[in-house]
Amino acid sequence: MNRTVTLTTILLLLYMPFHLWSHSVSQSPNGNTKDPCIPFVPKAFSPNGDGINDVLQIQKACNIDSFSLKIYTPSGELVYEHRYFSPPWDGNTQAGPLPQGRYRWEIHYHSTERGADTLSGILNLIR
Repeated sequence: MNRTVTLTTILLLLYMPFHLWSHSVSQSPNGNTKDPCIPFVPKAFSPNGDGINDVLQIQKACNIDSFSLKIYTPSGELVYEHRYFSPPWDGNTQAGPLPQGRYRWEIHYHSTERGADTLSGILNLIR
């Protein structure tokens, strides 16, 4: 068996959409537990027009009654806000594409299974 791992293979595994890894559960933001009712936010996406992970797609497995996503620059400026899972975010604002970097996200949601909850984390936008 050939055990050579290429950089392409590693990048493919890191940026593969989460639903290809698991069909029934989402990974929690802290990565320790799995709960299908916690929305899953990928750690990175690459809106570069190659057709692979060009949008930020939030994964969910439970019925979510209300949802809002906010994305902030490192300095705290709100650059994106949306109240639904669709359409997914493409890394752009009304002023144009955001630069590559780390952005903070915040999700407020309510599900019949978990009630109201807030999640936050860091997202890498790769150009």
